[in-house]
Amino acid sequence: MSETILSSSVTLRRNACLPFKRIDASSVANKIGSVLNAQVTDGVGSLSKALSAKGLIPEPTSSSARLIYDGSRYCVTVGGSDHFIICSSIRENNLKEAYAVVKNLDDRIAECVKYAFHPTFGFETLSLSDVGTGMRVKLKLFTPALLISKTIGRYMRSLMAEGVLTEATETEDFTVYLSNKRTLGVTESEICESVLNAATYLEAAEKQMLQKLIESEASAIKDKILRAYGTLTNCAILPENEFFEYVGYVRLGLHIGLLKCVSTEAFEDFAVGLKGLELNRSSDASKEEAIALYARSLTEILTR
Repeated sequence: MSETILSSSVTLRRNACLPFKRIDASSVANKIGSVLNAQVTDGVGSLSKALSAKGLIPEPTSSSARLIYDGSRYCVTVGGSDHFIICSSIRENNLKEAYAVVKNLDDRIAECVKYAFHPTFGFETLSLSDVGTGMRVKLKLFTPALLISKTIGRYMRSLMAEGVLTEATETEDFTVYLSNKRTLGVTESEICESVLNAATYLEAAEKQMLQKLIESEASAIKDKILRAYGTLTNCAILPENEFFEYVGYVRLGLHIGLLKCVSTEAFEDFAVGLKGLELNRSSDASKEEAIALYARSLTEILTR
């Protein structure tokens, strides 16, 4: 089991053989939801935010869109930028499982709707960057050592120079997202393989750099982790960017065994929960105070 890959997601974009936007999202979603035995809801609201936080909605949705979902395994957006956006996101290194989920959904939806497909260019999508397979694979990696040491760029440039189809977006919590850049002229299996190979390469580099950091800066790293834990569990005001930075250090503490939690799943729910949380606060409470209140719930996960 990979300790670096936090989540695996696969997204397929499809369109019906109709002009763009000529689709009754509500009736189509209800029909497909019935076939899939899944729930259907509006494209906006607290539920859509929660699904988005779990990586199941890859783009903002409008009130005219409909969401077909089944727990936390998948979500199909009907009436988004493309007629159908099929997404599955599963924790840890489970790309094969996520791919199997979306392919099954893809096949079952194709039984209800005729897709726009060109024999040479593949699936027709709104954006030219998605034409072909219409598939995006995304892996979320935890790479604190490469980001703290500021060496992540060197490894990413190396991947690009070798023609590996990846792109990375750094976030405040020491995570990096890898995704395929091409969807045309490659098969779905080749896309999965290229992104997994890139992840394996970064994982090996992260392991080596983390060992160096622990050997050379053990006290400084320990101090950062404990300060982050102390701030999260004792703050009164906390900006959002600081929340994610401190969560990154706490995750590092769990990774190296300095901190312990009730369960990995409980911590992961906490780490992503803020993004989908409707911050309930009184009129005189700020967003930073609401975030601090949420952050203090970490004590229930780490100190039971």
